[in-house]
Amino acid sequence: MQEAKEKTDAVIAATKALKAAMMKHLFTYGPVRLEDAERVTLKDTDIGCYPERWREGRFDEFILLQRGYDITKDEQHDGIVPVVSSSGIKSFHNESRANGPGVVIGRKGTLGKVFYVDCPYWPHDTSLWVKDFKGNNPKFVYYLLTTLNLKSLDTGTSNPTLNRNYVHALKIAMPNIEDQKIIVEILSSIDKKTATEQSRKEALEILFASLLHDLMTVKIRVKNIA
Repeated sequence: MQEAKEKTDAVIAATKALKAAMMKHLFTYGPVRLEDAERVTLKDTDIGCYPERWREGRFDEFILLQRGYDITKDEQHDGIVPVVSSSGIKSFHNESRANGPGVVIGRKGTLGKVFYVDCPYWPHDTSLWVKDFKGNNPKFVYYLLTTLNLKSLDTGTSNPTLNRNYVHALKIAMPNIEDQKIIVEILSSIDKKTATEQSRKEALEILFASLLHDLMTVKIRVKNIA
């Protein structure tokens, strides 16, 4: 059992490393094969290298952010709508304030962390959410935001705070919608593999704990297993 858990951990680590390498490649050369990367004409700018065909502009030319809505725990009612705060989904409510798919960024506390939501949701006041994707692929926007160093835009003193106006002023490069779609397909397939292995790991941990308990309380004897 322990060996199976360790092997699963190794697979998870490998898929995460693959995703990091793939993101670096895709956001530099676009969705082309490694052997074709040298044929891509790159534009070297102060925001990094990217394919010449990508369009550069202010963040708010491509994506518009909005501050979330305040709601206390006592104001929430039982439901299936995720309330997405700066640290992710921590509770559920019976009312939504935004339609999915959506992208949420930590605004206070856990600064700059990015979350993707594929259903109607409530963006919490401690977050910023994408109000308008302006025709861009929502999942691509999610991946793009994870590449930005949003923590560096901290405007808080004692409590880290992300001001949307600072994010809107950032210069970014945006591929066409077809490139966005291909990039999403590639990265989503890696995410799916990681999620599958993570579920396997959790199942192994539950089984390991249950088996260990039964062995230690003599509900199962070693000779019976052998």
